[in-house]
Amino acid sequence: MVPEKKIESLNLVIPIGKPKALGSYVPIVNVNDLVFISGQLPTDINSPSNDLKFRGKVGKQISIEDAQLACKICCLNAFSILKSLIGDLDKVKRIVK
Repeated sequence: MVPEKKIESLNLVIPIGKPKALGSYVPIVNVNDLVFISGQLPTDINSPSNDLKFRGKVGKQISIEDAQLACKICCLNAFSILKSLIGDLDKVKRIVK
């Protein structure tokens, strides 16, 4: 299955655009056949201020359910950054943790 169709089948949407860096770092680097993506925060890239959706520790300030949602947001933001660089997620051969 095409990666973007698989994501859509899970009722998820890759945001258009890419999150703004919240520090002095490069969010994505392409070296030969490899792409390195910086760590992600659960930010709303569609808001003008790049709002952070969740803050705190899981189990204390954040519920498990909110942490799971934060993880989805981070992954979708990473896909958004990747898509902005390579254009088509079909080009991805492997994701290395």
